[in-house]
Amino acid sequence: ILQSRSSVLFFVPSHFMAIAAAQGSFLVQAESVRLAMFGGEPLTERVISHLQSWESVEVWNCYGPTEATVCVTVKQGICVGEKRRSQ
Repeated sequence: ILQSRSSVLFFVPSHFMAIAAAQGSFLVQAESVRLAMFGGEPLTERVISHLQSWESVEVWNCYGPTEATVCVTVKQGICVGEKRRSQ
């Protein structure tokens, strides 16, 4: 993520948590990221609380029939660190 300067990421929440546990500071260091999409599993409060240091990143909660490969329904505009809202 840091080397490629990725701007859009897609995570299964458990994979995101594994990366965060192993590389905790990557969220703060990943300045190029603008959009993080999550799918394949529920986006839990635990994951959302981990995203609080990523204030400039837009977070989408996605749902699709093929676990993290196709998103059919997207919930855009999850606010991290404030009240959540939907668009």
